Amino acid sequence: MAINGNGWFVVAKPTGTSDNQPVFSGVDNYTRAGDFQLNSGGYLVNGGGYYLMGIPINPTTGNPVGSSPQVLQFTNDFVPAQATTALTYQLNLPSTPKSGMLTGSDFEANPLAGAPPAATIVGSGAKLSPDALATGTGTVNFANTSASLGLTAGQTITINDGINPLFTYTATGSDTIGSLMSAINAAKSGGTLDVSAQLSSGSSGDLVLTGTTGTASITVGGTSTADTAIGFGNSSNQFEPTNLITQGAVAQGDTMTINVNGTPTTITFGTGAGQVATLAQLQSAISGISGLTGTVNTANGDISLTSNNSIILDGSPTALLSEFGINKDAAYPSNDTVIANDVSTFTGQSIDGGSITAYDKEGNAVNVQFPAGSLLPRSPALLCRT
Repeated sequence: MAINGNGWFVVAKPTGTSDNQPVFSGVDNYTRAGDFQLNSGGYLVNGGGYYLMGIPINPTTGNPVGSSPQVLQFTNDFVPAQATTALTYQLNLPSTPKSGMLTGSDFEANPLAGAPPAATIVGSGAKLSPDALATGTGTVNFANTSASLGLTAGQTITINDGINPLFTYTATGSDTIGSLMSAINAAKSGGTLDVSAQLSSGSSGDLVLTGTTGTASITVGGTSTADTAIGFGNSSNQFEPTNLITQGAVAQGDTMTINVNGTPTTITFGTGAGQVATLAQLQSAISGISGLTGTVNTANGDISLTSNNSIILDGSPTALLSEFGINKDAAYPSNDTVIANDVSTFTGQSIDGGSITAYDKEGNAVNVQFPAGSLLPRSPALLCRT
């Protein structure tokens, strides 16, 4: 700051500090050295170490408060930002604008030539586990398949796969592990049980129950001594497959809609008929969409989609898309590409040479330009720069 003409800055020099605040003697000093800088405490201090003094102003009335100068301290808090909600412009378009037709031969990279690059959505960052069948292994080791279970007649062993009616094996009193396995596998072959049985080492070992579909779970029950006899007590008798639902990526009834060129296809997640519960089923569902090439990464769940037409995605709930690494929900093909070397050519061949006269609502002139890529043959766009 500087004073033009006669006059002085009223200043004070601190004699010490108290609680990290400067202490002054009350003696006013005068200087014309105006190289004041705002220090960390909010005071204006010049190169000689003197603090600027002045008379405060009432913020409401604008009138001075008192007549005695005092050391001035200013707040250095940031003024809260307020987002702009609307911009109003009035445009004065030329009466005879240029056609806006581009001449491909004038461009180093012809924006009108070649097939349009495909619309692409590439999933990234999904953290799903691969599909895995439900598997449960008993804790009783059998010497061979003819080993007796030691069950009395009428005792039962039940297996629930979560899909089909409950499978029940009723003991005859002369049961072996082989007869139980045969009954389970017969039910599997007959289509009434999605669980198979075998011994862990072929002809001997622990009983291993395995789901035969990606949605079948395994729950072993029945007479308490019977399920314990095959190694499945109440504390280790339930086993789940690894799929989209058991991982919590989707819930029963959630949907994903993939719209290709205006034709939507809705995929419904769940374990019902025609619904999707595994990554493999999701791959099959996406592969069946016309005009779309889609892949599902079976290792982590990332979805990638490609089409020569527009792709628009919608998930219900919306967060469902992120489970498959999808961070954008729309993609469009485009061949209207202009490289940097061709910007001046593009500007010269766009409407009115690329600019028009414009005014804001206060009447101030503004510059409105058509930069490279803002005018497309089918979708005109306007970018305002003030």
